[in-house]
Order: sequence, then structure tokens, then C-alpha cells
Amino acid sequence: MHSLIESTKAFPTSTHPHLVFCSVRDTDRLNKAAKKLSKNGIKFKCFYEPDIGNQFTSLATEPLRGDKRRVLKDFQLMKGENHGT
Repeated sequence: MHSLIESTKAFPTSTHPHLVFCSVRDTDRLNKAAKKLSKNGIKFKCFYEPDIGNQFTSLATEPLRGDKRRVLKDFQLMKGENHGT
């Protein structure tokens, strides 16, 4: 959620975006995701958690529409414990 807050400051929009949460297993994969987004021209904001030594813990993209969404097709959706997803 921290990176989401940072992205709303960086990429203001007049429309209400849909939120999709994806997950990666570890920091290495998070770094790979950031590189993939950069390579594909997707803007994003990183969040570094001050409570754990400023570790890179999350990122949020600019609002994505149309073909830009395809960049995320290989990412796993985050699963909720109580939602059976």
C-alpha cells in the first residue's frame, strides 16, 4: 500500500483506477519486475521500507490501459487468505 500512495502522488489521474495486486517471491524477483517495467516503458514508483533498513519491498505502476497491461500478464495475482483466491 505504501508504493500505491507514492504512485498516486507521482501519477495523478482524474479517473478512478482499478487496483490489481500482484506478488513476487523475493527481492530478486521484485528487482527483475522493475527492470521489465522499465524495459517496456512503464512508469512506476518503488517503496523502500524504513522500518527494515530501507529495503525495496514494493512498487506501483502508473495507471495502465490497453496494451500496456500485457506487461503484467505473467505476474501472479496476490492471494488473500480469507477470499479463497
